[in-house]
Amino acid sequence: MNCINDEPGHHKNRSARWTWIEIGLMVLYWVAIGVSIAIALVDLKIKF
Repeated sequence: MNCINDEPGHHKNRSARWTWIEIGLMVLYWVAIGVSIAIALVDLKIKF
């Protein structure tokens, strides 16, 4: 398998696959931020 070979088809296929992985990571990232914000807000409500 030649990784340096830059054929449009292979490149496009690889990009599509990575795009899905990046979307999944971004969704997990935003979910983690939302959960941490929710925990912080609940924590503040409990304290005050």
